[in-house]
Amino acid sequence: MNQSLADHARTKAEHDALLTPRGLRRLN
Repeated sequence: MNQSLADHARTKAEHDALLTPRGLRRLN
């Protein structure tokens, strides 16, 4: 896998984690 694609996938996973109800409550 291309390293930049791996980095993008990891960033997306981290971003998606922030969109969970728990993550949204933490941000708010």
